[in-house]
Amino acid sequence: MGCRNRAAAGCLAATLALVTTGCGAVEAGDRGAGPPGDPLRVLLAGDSITAGYYASGEDRSYAALLEDEWDDDAPVEAQSIGQPGARAWRVARAVADLDPAALDVAVLEVGANDVGKSSVEEYSASVDRLADNAETGSPGLLTVCLGPWNDPVASAAYDEAVAQVCDGGGRVYVQVSDLFVVDGMRGPAGLDTPYGERDAFHPNDRAHAEIARRIADVVDEAGLT
Repeated sequence: MGCRNRAAAGCLAATLALVTTGCGAVEAGDRGAGPPGDPLRVLLAGDSITAGYYASGEDRSYAALLEDEWDDDAPVEAQSIGQPGARAWRVARAVADLDPAALDVAVLEVGANDVGKSSVEEYSASVDRLADNAETGSPGLLTVCLGPWNDPVASAAYDEAVAQVCDGGGRVYVQVSDLFVVDGMRGPAGLDTPYGERDAFHPNDRAHAEIARRIADVVDEAGLT
């Protein structure tokens, strides 16, 4: 049963495809979905962006887009944690509090609130702990680690930290900070959304779709969809 059938706040999940700069490759044949008809078991954990801010509708967040696309191939069992304002350590703690469950894919999106606030060392350790917590009870899990949604210059060291933590062993790094400075990926500020009035920082519909594309491409390359 997908997120659309659950009432948890911030439960939005999943679509599309594009290879991104710095995105590690998963060798074909390393993983595969279960028998036809088996659900794709997914965890999406992150901050306000995973919660959907500031897509114009709940169905236009990167998480919701992904679930819709994956649900076309097989049933999706998704659980989502989207904590507005959360730094990586807080999301790691929230994932640790979940009952361990066998997962196929974990999408981890943290860093927007860490850049300039957490040290790079603290952030790196938190991302590693977050990935470890997601992987508990799920041998063979594909862990997709998004870099921070932030200015690419300000977040360069943080992006590098995620790239190092999620470099092989079932972990793949996907950059999104490059989108932050692309015209049309943020705003316009002031638009009314289900999450409140849109600001000029969070991704808009176009950016959410691009983020979903990059994640979906990694999962597809791994042979899970």
